[in-house]
Amino acid sequence: MEISMALLFLLIFIFVFILVVRIPIIIAKNRGVGGADLTTIAVLSWLGILFGLTWIAALILALLYSPSSENGNLQDVGADELAKAYDLKEKGVISQSEFNQYKKKFLSKD
Repeated sequence: MEISMALLFLLIFIFVFILVVRIPIIIAKNRGVGGADLTTIAVLSWLGILFGLTWIAALILALLYSPSSENGNLQDVGADELAKAYDLKEKGVISQSEFNQYKKKFLSKD
């Protein structure tokens, strides 16, 4: 009976420990952090097993980091708008001058 209780306690401890280690990773994923930045946070978080300060650093990075991909997403949206405007021009829905206005607006966003 003592062995099964000790085993149960050990399993619960491991589960909670893994959950705590993953907190910075979960926060970073929910904030849209990805790629190498997410890997950095994950490595720091798991190194927290050996060095507690790295877990704190991972948590701070996950909370304060703002993904740089936001600008890329805005450019993708602008490029999609420009492609739609081009399609409308090709179909004759808008004129060449209207398309040029869209293009000028898109290029001025940079």
